Amino acid sequence: MKPWMTRRTRWWFIRNCQGAAHVERVAWTHRKPRGCSPDAMRAGHHDEAQQLWGEVLSADVEHPQALFHLGQHALMRKDTGRARQLLQRAAKAAPREPAIPLNLSFVHRATGDAAAEMTALTDALAIDPYFFPALLAKGMLLERTGEKRKAARVYKDVLTIAPPEEQVAAELRGPLRRAREAVDENAAELDAYLRARLDPVVSRHEDENLSRFEECRDIALDAGKSTRSSRACCTFRVCPRSSSTNVPTFRGCRRSRPPAT
Repeated sequence: MKPWMTRRTRWWFIRNCQGAAHVERVAWTHRKPRGCSPDAMRAGHHDEAQQLWGEVLSADVEHPQALFHLGQHALMRKDTGRARQLLQRAAKAAPREPAIPLNLSFVHRATGDAAAEMTALTDALAIDPYFFPALLAKGMLLERTGEKRKAARVYKDVLTIAPPEEQVAAELRGPLRRAREAVDENAAELDAYLRARLDPVVSRHEDENLSRFEECRDIALDAGKSTRSSRACCTFRVCPRSSSTNVPTFRGCRRSRPPAT
């Protein structure tokens, strides 16, 4: 037994601790003088945390949190075989927890298995389609494997659900900035593509009012200036909504009516 732990404290940890970081923080509090930062030496307490989770696993061999955190520790030590085994057991014990397949994807990334990494990320997003870290990791994988356009589409979804940057973990801020850059680059390429093919047509109608055409082009680029909510709504800012349906109405067109019941 560690000198800083009583029997009662040890069992409190085994029954109630919620994560390795929490274990390490409390361990630091008991071992070091008050006023020191737990973040300064947290890396030095992984062994203690691992031992605690090992005791949890000894008491319950299929404890999902113990399997998960021990899998993370194994991955930190670059023991990918052990990490894969533990995380796969954790996934069976807690099949509705998206963080487990996400961490499995990190194992596959470390071993260079892109196909298995994508499968794990797909599993995580099947559990929670709005799981921000998994969606961001999927965009990064697609970009890494050369699928730039698919990556840009995924990154666009990432930016839609991303929290404010100050709330994003420090290690994810760089990838999130890259996501914004990739979306902007893809939009610029699409803009150049459309202009190259449409400008010759537009030049034959210089005397016409082409504002509606430009708005359609903006919608195709998902520029955001021409729509009130999303591209799917296809709502022009100059057109009032019908009061009877959610379908937009256009100037010069009769209002749509709901179907007769």
